[in-house]
Amino acid sequence: MHHILILLAALAFLNPNVMSLDGQWDIALQDEMPTEYTSVCPVPGIASQAVPALKEDLHHSASEVDYDCVWYRRSFKVDSNMKGAVLKIRAKYNAEVFLNGKWIGRSDNCTYSHASFDVSKALAFKGDNELVVKVGSWRTASFPSKENKNEWWRTSRCPGIWDSVTLEFYDSIYASAFEILPCPSEGKLRYRIVLENQSGCRKNVRCAVEIQGYRYACRRIKLRPGESGTVSGELPAEDLKLWIPGPSGNPALYTADLVADGALLSRTRFGYRDIKIDGTVVLINGRKTHFCSENIAFQRTLISWADAVMNPVWVRKFLRAALHEYGFNHLRMHLGHAPSFWYDIADEEGIMLQDEWCFMHEKDPEGENLAQTETEFRMWVKENINHPSIIAWDMENEGDVSLSALCEELKEYDPTRPWAEDDFDTQHRYEYSENIVPRPYCEPDGKRPTTVLESCRLWINPKGELEPRENFKTSRTATSWGVYYYTTPLLEQLQADIHADQGTYFRSLKVLAWAPFALLSGTVNGHNFFSGDIRDSLVARKNLSVLSTLNKPVGASLMMLQARETYKEKRIYVPGGCFSKPVVVWNDTESPVKASVKVALFADGKEITSELFDVTVPAFDAVTKENPFSLRLPEKAGEYDLVVYLTAGGKDFECFPRHICVGVEPKDLSRPFDGAISVLDHFLPGMPDALKQVVINATYGKPIDSIRRKYSNLLVRFTEYEKDSSKSFEMTIDESGKVLGTRQLKEKSSGWLQHAF
Repeated sequence: MHHILILLAALAFLNPNVMSLDGQWDIALQDEMPTEYTSVCPVPGIASQAVPALKEDLHHSASEVDYDCVWYRRSFKVDSNMKGAVLKIRAKYNAEVFLNGKWIGRSDNCTYSHASFDVSKALAFKGDNELVVKVGSWRTASFPSKENKNEWWRTSRCPGIWDSVTLEFYDSIYASAFEILPCPSEGKLRYRIVLENQSGCRKNVRCAVEIQGYRYACRRIKLRPGESGTVSGELPAEDLKLWIPGPSGNPALYTADLVADGALLSRTRFGYRDIKIDGTVVLINGRKTHFCSENIAFQRTLISWADAVMNPVWVRKFLRAALHEYGFNHLRMHLGHAPSFWYDIADEEGIMLQDEWCFMHEKDPEGENLAQTETEFRMWVKENINHPSIIAWDMENEGDVSLSALCEELKEYDPTRPWAEDDFDTQHRYEYSENIVPRPYCEPDGKRPTTVLESCRLWINPKGELEPRENFKTSRTATSWGVYYYTTPLLEQLQADIHADQGTYFRSLKVLAWAPFALLSGTVNGHNFFSGDIRDSLVARKNLSVLSTLNKPVGASLMMLQARETYKEKRIYVPGGCFSKPVVVWNDTESPVKASVKVALFADGKEITSELFDVTVPAFDAVTKENPFSLRLPEKAGEYDLVVYLTAGGKDFECFPRHICVGVEPKDLSRPFDGAISVLDHFLPGMPDALKQVVINATYGKPIDSIRRKYSNLLVRFTEYEKDSSKSFEMTIDESGKVLGTRQLKEKSSGWLQHAF
């Protein structure tokens, strides 16, 4: 059913000479072309969605991919008076096409962009057709098409035809590209058209571009048989409305038709918007814009959520929630281009996307790998250049890829967008979330916009637990906070507290974008910011209330390290004493804001005391008021809530609550309690409780890196952090619980630590 919806959405703005081949396809897993197919699979989709299943596990690691291909088959009727047709298909990891028993061709560069196959000589333009596509496996993929090999447990290796398949009909002239580049600062559009003469005679082509009923003639181009040529020029655009992103934006979209000799050659959709970098800020349509950011790790979703993320109805619901319920206006499509309908929906909903390639922990490719990368990067940019939602290209994640010559070429080809790795200061700051440093920190570039799009390594799976296969990250993080036993609510609270601490700090720095990581991801690597089965409903975790508050254009928050005070320091406030903290007030609007701020102390939902102060925040700025209030704490011992209220422009805003312990110690999470899950079981299931306690006592507060058995002994690796170094150790414990010794394994210089102490 959802494939019908893809088709209906596409037909709203695509060339009427385009025929969709989406829907249920036959599918088989075998080496040679099948004579019969016993399973069906949706397109767009991946092979794990086949019914009946083709194999027990198609998501497995690279070393376990023991097949070279899957086969897809689709029968369809055509009734066209055209003379030619181009098949467009995108398949991971390569595609070999057969039509009506004739071999058409092969593409090794169609994982992240559509490959084009001219099928004119094999297609029955009046009658029945049978299309067969041989789709390659991960082990037959070219270098730039492969998901990161270092992430085999997180990312699906399942192949499939995972984007829309279309037939584009033409007569004698085929438009292989029709690009509209907006230039609002100049009040115009630029167009670029690539025409191919598929007839047997010379053609003198005069085409025109039609937008909103206005026709603009293009220059004439002469093409010999089989020749292609480019036509480019400028169009007036004074009457077009801007594509404005965000919850209160207006994502206006326009259709452009390319016509020649009265016939429609192609149709595309575009948005009229402008992106400029001015020092440390980004101007969208000439206005300073704060990016309320998060991450969509699309490739990682496919192991468990393919039925959701391949369903445009679910995707629209999800993106609308991200935009309107939680205030995110900017999403990084992490580690690989998603199916095209994601970008169509983002265009329509007004969400800015940073589109990131699948490279991670890579170096600059060389030789054939470089040639393949250059081919795929060019295809990637050219196919998606008309999407207004894509506001930045991003070549990699956490690596050393520069591709300087290629990037300069593509910047010239597409001057309407920045390249994130070059034009932004991109930082990942996990140190506070791992309790390596005592406070969040970041040193903004000062010359470029600074983004921090990953910063919290406490990942919670749909069950509310730390993911066992991520014990070296998520369970390690929990032990660094002194959390050795937990419940789902407790873990969610710690995650929310870390996000509140970090977000308040980054708001005070006025960085362009900050995100914890990740709004949507897989299940093996942890998490989403939602609980349970996201296919059924989007049940928000506690941290989303924190993030939605931090995403508001005007807001305030206590500059308080809640997580460190509660879990690491176990801070106890003195009954009858005074409580005072800095308060951060931010303003993402174009006008100064005069605000009244109230800080209130609550017990059991009732306000005990409060104080007020006024503040003026300049446009697109943030102000940190140092200790602007002093609340008298109650004499009665207990846990209390603190809430910041802000009134500005006749509107009231309430911040997320913070918590303090007055006269009582925060809960000890180094001992088991009713309903608690042991973090140590994520490292090594089934450890006796007495042995767990020996490990906890010996390593308390130091992140545990691994626990394993060697003969009858237990080997525990952990790390100690100092201002300028980190030291790793291995401790040996015998089966009786006696510590036999501890040896230092290595020491690393960590000069960056000094900035946070």
